[in-house]
Amino acid sequence: MSGKKTPADIDQYITFKPEYNWNYEIGMHSQPIKGRLFADMAVFLIDSRNQQIVTYTNIGGRTVQNAGRSQSKGVEASLRALFTDNLSASLSYGYTDATFTQYTVNNQAGQTVSYRGNHIPFAPQHTVALSADYSIPVNASLIDRLVINAQGTGVGRIYWNESNSVSQAFYTLVNGRITAEKGNVRFGLWAKNALNTNYQVFYFTSMSNEFAQKGKPAQYGVELN
Repeated sequence: MSGKKTPADIDQYITFKPEYNWNYEIGMHSQPIKGRLFADMAVFLIDSRNQQIVTYTNIGGRTVQNAGRSQSKGVEASLRALFTDNLSASLSYGYTDATFTQYTVNNQAGQTVSYRGNHIPFAPQHTVALSADYSIPVNASLIDRLVINAQGTGVGRIYWNESNSVSQAFYTLVNGRITAEKGNVRFGLWAKNALNTNYQVFYFTSMSNEFAQKGKPAQYGVELN
């Protein structure tokens, strides 16, 4: 406590209650084109009571506190297609609406603040992933096969605090890989975040200061297995 007298409300910083969840989900699996097209979908509802969330104190450091109640509801869907023996692709999407249904706190001014209806921090509203793989038989003296993979992902919006005053907008990342295979040997060229998207993966405030962690920039590499 930085040499200060222990505050009367110390219990709210060093103790928290168990979290309880009721989870409801219904889904389906299907093959619209047998052996070629596969589909999955699910809808869900999570009812949380005394949800444990991490908060940062005004004297530095972080603590676990309980939100009164929250709900997360949404849908997840995916498609996977085998166009040929050498070409496949997949697409997945998820939507989550995660909000507080009961959560009040006392701010530094001694006022009671309600976060009812606000989005839960660190829960992305949308997640998207698209990928494709193409295999090219070569049967040459140095290469048996080339495999090309492309992938795109999207995430957001992500709220960083309970007041929803700071957030990361929806962003996309593009990754790719080309692999040459010969027997048990694989040589690959790869790229991550090829478009050098600028985004944040973490944010918090402590002692009236704001801190953010940036996502990794464009990366390129080679590997041999």
